[in-house]
Amino acid sequence: MEQFMSGLVIVMGLLSAGVGMVSAAHRLRRADRAHRRITTLAAVMPEGWASWFVGGFSSLSVGTYWLWATAALLGWSTAGLLLIGLGLRLFWRA
Repeated sequence: MEQFMSGLVIVMGLLSAGVGMVSAAHRLRRADRAHRRITTLAAVMPEGWASWFVGGFSSLSVGTYWLWATAALLGWSTAGLLLIGLGLRLFWRA
């Protein structure tokens, strides 16, 4: 029974790491869409301070999305590694 539970915890760890990768990829796609949308808006604006501001805002929003994607990937991957470690400890204890 303990070996089954350890296997289940290891699978949960692998799923957690997979969720982290999928979540980070989704956030990066959202960042790309937001960047393209804001850049398009900046391209149709007349030259000057407003265009520079919108372009800078676009870069800032992309940086924020990348930061959140990295945090999500690290968080889910850490949780996955901890679960895998716990599953291995349960397996070797049994």
